[in-house]
Amino acid sequence: VERRGAPMPRTALLWSSSSLVVVVVCAVAAAAAASSKPHVHIIPHTHCDPGWLDTYHGYYDRAVRIILNGVFAQLKSSPAKRFVWAEISFFKLWYEALGKEDRTAVKKLVADGQLEFVSGGWVQNDEATCTVENIVDQMTTGHMYLKENFGVHPRVAWQIDPFGHSSLTPTLYSEMGFDMLVINRIPINQKGTLKQHKQLNFVWHGSQTLANQTLFTHLLYDHYSAPQGFDFENGVPTVTAGNAKDRGARFASVLSNLASYYSTSHVAILWGDDFKFQYASNQFDSMDNLIAAVNSDPSSQVTVSYSTMSEFVDAVHSEKKRFSAYCGDFFPYTDNADDYWTGYYSTRPVLKALVRSATARQRTATVLHTLAKLQALLHPEYERWAAAYSGLDSAERLVGLVQHHDAITGTSKARVVLDYLENLKSAKLLSSQISREMLPLLLDGTACDGTAAAAATAAVAAGTQAQELAGPWAVDGDVTASEDRIDAGVDDAGEHFPVVLYNPLAWDRRQAVSVLVRQPSVTVVDAEGRGVPSQVVPLWDLSVATEEDRHEVDRYRLYFVAEVPALGAATYFVRYADHAAPFAAEYSSYTIYYRKWVGKDVMEQDAVLESAEYRVTISHVNGLIASIANTDVEHEVKLNQKIMSYQSSRSGAYIFHPALAVPDLLEPSTTRLHVVRGSLLDEAQVFMYDSNGALQFQQTVRVWHTDADQTRREDDTEGSCVEDHVEVSNVAIAQPNRELISRFDTDMTTGNRFYTDNGMELMQREVKSGSPAQNYYPVVTEARLKDTSAGFNLVLLPSHSMGFGSTKDRSIEYMMHRNLRNDDGRGMGEGNNDNDLGEVRVWMTVGDRADLGLTAKRLSLFLNNPLELYLHGPVPRPDAFALRRPFAPLSAPLPRDVHLLSLKPHGSSDDGSSALLRLQHIDAAGVPSVVHIGSLFADAEVVHIQRRTLSAAQEYGVMSENRLLWKETGDVIALPQPNYPRSNVALKLPPASADAAVLAPLSIHTYVVSLRLSCGAHAAAAVEEPLQRPRERAQENGLPPTLYPDEPRPGEKDAADIDADLGNRLVPQRPKTREVPPPMPAHQPQTEAVTAFPTDAPPPLPLKRIAVYVCAGFALGALLVGYRRLNAFLQSRKLRTN
Repeated sequence: VERRGAPMPRTALLWSSSSLVVVVVCAVAAAAAASSKPHVHIIPHTHCDPGWLDTYHGYYDRAVRIILNGVFAQLKSSPAKRFVWAEISFFKLWYEALGKEDRTAVKKLVADGQLEFVSGGWVQNDEATCTVENIVDQMTTGHMYLKENFGVHPRVAWQIDPFGHSSLTPTLYSEMGFDMLVINRIPINQKGTLKQHKQLNFVWHGSQTLANQTLFTHLLYDHYSAPQGFDFENGVPTVTAGNAKDRGARFASVLSNLASYYSTSHVAILWGDDFKFQYASNQFDSMDNLIAAVNSDPSSQVTVSYSTMSEFVDAVHSEKKRFSAYCGDFFPYTDNADDYWTGYYSTRPVLKALVRSATARQRTATVLHTLAKLQALLHPEYERWAAAYSGLDSAERLVGLVQHHDAITGTSKARVVLDYLENLKSAKLLSSQISREMLPLLLDGTACDGTAAAAATAAVAAGTQAQELAGPWAVDGDVTASEDRIDAGVDDAGEHFPVVLYNPLAWDRRQAVSVLVRQPSVTVVDAEGRGVPSQVVPLWDLSVATEEDRHEVDRYRLYFVAEVPALGAATYFVRYADHAAPFAAEYSSYTIYYRKWVGKDVMEQDAVLESAEYRVTISHVNGLIASIANTDVEHEVKLNQKIMSYQSSRSGAYIFHPALAVPDLLEPSTTRLHVVRGSLLDEAQVFMYDSNGALQFQQTVRVWHTDADQTRREDDTEGSCVEDHVEVSNVAIAQPNRELISRFDTDMTTGNRFYTDNGMELMQREVKSGSPAQNYYPVVTEARLKDTSAGFNLVLLPSHSMGFGSTKDRSIEYMMHRNLRNDDGRGMGEGNNDNDLGEVRVWMTVGDRADLGLTAKRLSLFLNNPLELYLHGPVPRPDAFALRRPFAPLSAPLPRDVHLLSLKPHGSSDDGSSALLRLQHIDAAGVPSVVHIGSLFADAEVVHIQRRTLSAAQEYGVMSENRLLWKETGDVIALPQPNYPRSNVALKLPPASADAAVLAPLSIHTYVVSLRLSCGAHAAAAVEEPLQRPRERAQENGLPPTLYPDEPRPGEKDAADIDADLGNRLVPQRPKTREVPPPMPAHQPQTEAVTAFPTDAPPPLPLKRIAVYVCAGFALGALLVGYRRLNAFLQSRKLRTN
C-alpha cells in the first residue's frame, strides 16, 4: 500500500510488478478455462407445416400470423435476440400484408442478422417421394423470392421433419450453395450409434458418381423441440428472477449432457416446435433469464447465447476439426424397434399421381410461355403477357406447396388432402389455359416483320370459343382425372378434326398416341395429307361385373403413330370415313374370356403378346403376367405375377405394420379377360370383381409392334424415339384395412438384393428377415432386379412415387393402394380412409444392354412427360387449319443423355429476353456431354450466358468461392445397412468454350441466358460476337491474357452485376477461411460474364481487398490508442512512485 508522499521501497516495487504478472496470468487462465467450456447456441425457431391437421390458409390465420407478429416485436426490442424461419410460403403471406414501415424494419432485422432464413424453400420438401424437378423448382421459388425482396441467400439447409433422409438431398443442396444441412429423423438405432461415437456431425457424400457434391451435416441430438421441462408454451412455468438460479442450474446440466455427444465445443440446441412462439414474449423473457443465469454461474460447465444457424456454422468451422464421411441414406425411418415409416411411400396414390401430372402440365406451360414471349413483338394483338406470367407463378407455387412433407406423403387429415387436390387441379387448369394461349402464337406462321398474322391468333386472344384449342390432355390420360378423357367427336363425314401434339422434352419423339372417338370408322393423316398407321380398340364400361354375353362397346380408342420434334408441335387430322377408305384405321380383333368361380382357370392356355423385341406371356390361370422375354437376346424372365394384400395390424398413414409376414392372395369371385390384337398393338385387359360385383382390380398389359416397331430405327442412338418397353397399367382399390400389392416372383439369381432409386441414382438394398415393412423403400422413378449370373436386369418404372419391396430372394413387389381405418399414433388423429380408385402405371423393360441405365432414365421421362394433345373444331380440309405448320424451336435435339430439366422465364421482363435454362446429364455410367448453348435455338441468338447455382439465386463462381470447405478424417461411418463406397475420383472433363456446357455424368447446370429473336437465322452464326472467349475479351480490353485462363475463374462478374450487388446487398459478406484455394472445376463452362474495364483506367479494387484495408486501418488505430493509454499509465506510475 502506497503511503502518500513517501517513496516506494524496492521490495514493494518488485512485489507490485510480480503481482501485475500474476494478475495477467490468472486472467489469461480464466479466459482459457472459459473458452474450453462448450458453447451452446440457442436457435429460436418454429416448425410451421403448410398443411397437416389444418389447411395451409387455416394454419396461417390461426397460428402463423400470430407467431410472426410476436417474434417481430421481440426482435425489435433487443438486438441480442435471434430467430430463424424456414417456410417461405408462409412468410410471403405475412410479409406482403405489412405496411411500408414494418417491411423496412423486417429488412433491417434480416440485414442485421437477427432474423435469418434457413433452407429458404417454398416448403420443407419430403425426401422420399419428390422428384429432382419438384425439389429444385420449389427451392428456386423460395430462393428467388428472398433474393428479390431481401438480397440474401440462406446458408443452412433445414430438413428437420421429413420422415427419413435421402442421399439425393446433399447432392442437390450442395449445388445450391449451402454450408450446412440440418437433419433429424433417422432410424433410431442409427442415431444411437452416432451419439455413442460422437459422430452427429459428418460430411455427407450423397452421390456415388459426383465426388465433389458433399455437404457438412448436423444431426439433431434428439428432436427439434426445446429441452424437456423448458417448453414454456406447454404448461411449463416461466423463468423469472425469483427462480432463475435454480432453473438455470438445471438448464446448464441438460446442456452439458447434450454437448457431451458432439465432438465440437460449439453445440446448437433448437428452441421451438410445431407452431411454437405464439406467446413469443413469454418464450423470450424466460430464455433471457436462463441465459443470464447460466452465464453468471461460475460453476456452470457451459456458456450460452442466442444464435442464428449462420453464427453456429461459422463457429463450428472456426474450430478447424476433421469429420468422418457418411455414404448412404437414412431409409427406412423408425422411431422405435418395430414401427417402420414405410407406409407413406404409397399412401394416397391419387394425390401422388396428380402431383406428377400437374408438374408435367406446369412444365409445358412454362416452356411454351418462354418460347412465345420471345416472339412477343410479333404479336401486338396479344395483351395478356402479365396475366400469363402471373398464372405461371401461381401454378408453380401451388405445385410447390404440395411437395411439403405432410402433403405429397398423404399424411394429412382427409379434408387437408382434399385441399391439396384442389390446389393441384387449380395448377393444372392455370397451366392448361396458358398453354392454350401460347401454342397458337407459336403455330400461326407470323413473319418476322409482324405481318401475315393468322386470324386464329387474334381470335384466340379475343377469346373466341370456336377458334380455341381444347385441352391439353395427356395422350396416356389416367382414369382418375376425368378431364383427361377426351372425345374427338368425329360424326360428320368429310370434316377433319385437328389434333395438335406438343412435345415438352428436348428430344424428337416418335410414338403411338391415342384419342377417344365415338365411331370406329376413321382415318388419320398428317399436316401434309399423308396417311398415318392407326388402330381402333373397342372399350367397355366394366366398372361392375357383367354376364359373359354382355359386352356392349361403350366407346373406341384410336391409336396412331405420331412424330413430334424436340420442344415442338405437330398437327394430325382425324376424319370419319368408310372402312374401305384409304388410310382407314384397322379395327382390332379381340377375344373375351370369362370366369365366374374361384379356382377355375381363366383360359385353356396362355396368351402371348408379341412385338419385335418383347414377348409377354399372359397366364391362363389368372390372366396376369407369367413371363417377359427379350427376343433380341433370346432370354426369358419368369415373373409369375400375383395380386395380393397385407392384412393391417397397426398400419396407418405413416406406418406399414402388417399382421402377418405373408400377404393373402387376391381371389376374385369373377374374372374377365380381353385379349386385343392388331397391326399396331396387342394388349390384354383383366378385370377382377368381388362377390358383390364391384371392381377390385384392373390391369392392362400392352406391347407395340409392326409399324410401331419401325420407330426403333438406326437413328435411335441419337435420341429420336421412345425405346421399346412393356406397358402395365393397374387400376386398384384396397379393401378396408388392407394394403394391396403386385408381386413378381422371378427365376433370376439376385443374391437377396434389389435396387431402388432416389430420383437420380440407384441404391442397393438387402433383403432382411423379419417384418416385410423393413424391406420397403421409396421409389421415385425406378426399381430393379439384377441377375448376377446371367447379367440381366428387370427394370420397373412407375408413373408416380410409391413403395417397392422384396421380402424374399428373387422377388420384387410394389404397393398400389392402402385403405386403413386405424390411426397409427403419429399425430394425424385419424386413419387413412382412402376409397378412391387409383391408377398405377409401370413401364417394364428387360435386357443386358450396356445403355440400359440410360434407356430406363429416358423411358421414365417419356412416361412422366407425355405428349400433350389439343383439339380444335372441325375444318373442311387440312390446309384450312391456320395452326397446322410444324413448330421446331431447337436447332437440333439435345444429346441422348442430356435432359432439359427447365426452360422458364427469368423475371417478368417485358421483352421476354431472359430465361432460366437447366441441363441435366442423366446417365450415371456415361461420359461427359457437351451442349453448345449459343446455338441451341433455331430462331434465337443467345447474347449472354451466366452460370448460376442450382436454385438460380447466386452466380456459380461466387458460390464456389464463398462456400465453406470441411476437412475429413478419411474414415467412413459404418451403419447397419449397405452403403456405397465413397467416390474420390474427379472426372477429367474436356475444356469448355464460352457458350458450351460440359456436363459430367449426373451433373445439373443452371444458366440465366439472354435471348434475341433472329427470325430464322441460325443462332450459331451470330453467337461469335456476343459470346467471345474470356481470353479474347481480355485482349480487346488491354488486359493481360493471363488473367483469363482457358478455365473461368470462380466468381467473375461484369461491372453491372458488381454495381447491383453493392446496391442490393443487405447483409455484409462474412469473412471466410479456406484450407486450400478453391479448386477449379474442370467441367465449369466459360459462361460467366467477365468484367470489362476501360483501357485508360485502372480496374476497381475488389470488395475483399477494400474490406482488408478497412480492417487493417481499424486495427492500426486500435494499436495506436492502446500505446497512448499504456504510455500514460506508465507515466502516472512513475510520477506516483517518485
